[in-house]
Amino acid sequence: MMVNCRTILRALPALLLLLLAARCAPVDVPAMKNAIAELRASKPDACVVYFVHWGGNYTWKNEEQTATAQALRGAGVDLVIGHGAHMMQEVVHDGCGWIF
Repeated sequence: MMVNCRTILRALPALLLLLLAARCAPVDVPAMKNAIAELRASKPDACVVYFVHWGGNYTWKNEEQTATAQALRGAGVDLVIGHGAHMMQEVVHDGCGWIF
């Protein structure tokens, strides 16, 4: 799915931004999958963005981040944005969406 800024701006009423700090609460992938299914039942064009605080400071991504990001994408998240490492980590395109 190709998403650009104009698409997002047009879809703002249906845009779901999920802000969750992984160090404050664990990532609950099954709950996310259920929430996304409920959202898409009423708003099929919604763009789901998961913004998560994760990773060690000044390090490259780790296996836990990779597995969690892939699980979130599998649950229906369109864009995973991680932050908190104090440096740019690897960016991945899985063929359908982006993981930053």
